[in-house]
Amino acid sequence: MQMRIPSVGLMRQMQEEQAASETLGIPWTSRIFVPEGRHNRICVEANMSPQYGLAFKRAYYNWLLKESNNYDIMLLRYSTNDFFQLKFLSCCSIPVLFVHHTIEVPEIFASRGFFSKIKAMVEWGLGPVSIRKASGIVAVTGEIAEYESYRSGRDSAAAFIYPNGIGYNNNSSCTDNRTGDFPEILFVGSNFPDWHGLDLLMDSVSGCSSRFLINLVGDLTDEQRQRAVSDGRYVIHGVMKPVDIEHLSGRCWVGLSSFALQRKGMRDACPLKVREYLRSGLPVYSGHKDVFDEDMTFYRVGRCDIDDILAFACEMRSVDKEVVARTAQLYIDKKIILSRLYEQLCRDFV
Repeated sequence: MQMRIPSVGLMRQMQEEQAASETLGIPWTSRIFVPEGRHNRICVEANMSPQYGLAFKRAYYNWLLKESNNYDIMLLRYSTNDFFQLKFLSCCSIPVLFVHHTIEVPEIFASRGFFSKIKAMVEWGLGPVSIRKASGIVAVTGEIAEYESYRSGRDSAAAFIYPNGIGYNNNSSCTDNRTGDFPEILFVGSNFPDWHGLDLLMDSVSGCSSRFLINLVGDLTDEQRQRAVSDGRYVIHGVMKPVDIEHLSGRCWVGLSSFALQRKGMRDACPLKVREYLRSGLPVYSGHKDVFDEDMTFYRVGRCDIDDILAFACEMRSVDKEVVARTAQLYIDKKIILSRLYEQLCRDFV
């Protein structure tokens, strides 16, 4: 995949994937094509700065075409409004599958602005052509897979569900520093766009007099910060390193996921932060479905209501964090998820 400025979450996902493939001993290579100056073992540097947009894309697809001689299958993170991507599919002689992480057109529309509408319309026309030309669809949720199949008009296309996962170290243990008689709650985001629903949580909290703490980790807008500062039950941490977030989670009773996915036209998601919560032994309260079935009692889907969240937190207070982490492993361990996808791809394409 290509990315001018790869996010921390994306880099970690790719690193987890490469590490899982090496542990499993399967021939799988994860790479990100990036501008110069971004050194990492999974990065391929383009030897140019980010401002060379079109040149960067050409360099990416030229590199991909050369690399295609070394592999049987390619999985590419889908790129919207990308004519170079469509051209590449015509030149590549091996099966190419797109990896989709979102419902693209509604998300582009949701970003608002005049140019967003233009981009959405271009993607509405170009996207189905590219998807039809690919050999299949890989999506992080079933909802996204259904959307891509529908908009491309390829109901019979090969579609694979490949949710986000996280690495497990079987020698590690969960930190449990829960103290006191009132809940501590953790809400993590690189930032808090409207589909996270932080405003809905704050609206609910404003009508509640119970004692608790909500730890906010990530960048806040001025409005979000002002609302949080006005209530002493919020603790604003800003951006934190993963190791510090894990240490903080040891004090907390539950972690929160997003509450307003409908604002970008989605019902389901499988965010990395949920996997990080669960691996650290932190039960999750969320406003959306994930990969978990009803037997997974440590992932609760419910309203964005602070009373319901607090009730779940108290219910989970006596649960051993090690039990949470090990129960979740079957659903979120990257090795398990990658092994399943690899076997499916080999069965259908090799």
